[in-house]
Amino acid sequence: MNPTHALDPILLAALTATLTPLAACGLIVLATRSRPGLSAGISIGAVAAALAGSLVLLTRVWALEGTVIYTTRWMAAGHLEIAAGFLLDPLSVLMLTVVTL
Repeated sequence: MNPTHALDPILLAALTATLTPLAACGLIVLATRSRPGLSAGISIGAVAAALAGSLVLLTRVWALEGTVIYTTRWMAAGHLEIAAGFLLDPLSVLMLTVVTL
């Protein structure tokens, strides 16, 4: 990921929709498992943030004609490089919205 992508709203929405539930899971398992009310609030907030991110993606990507691709090098060992990123097309964004909704 290059620095010009840092403020891209599509990338920020994709990161929000993807990483917020993962971060909430880690927080609940590590810190708030003994407090069910707080755990429930964190998980509901994470799902709401993921839904907001997926709705932003749906409104931005749906009107585009092609796919949006963001990749970065995740791991490198010798000649082997493993990339990580997002490939967003209208169908995958619609499915993300359905799943989070």
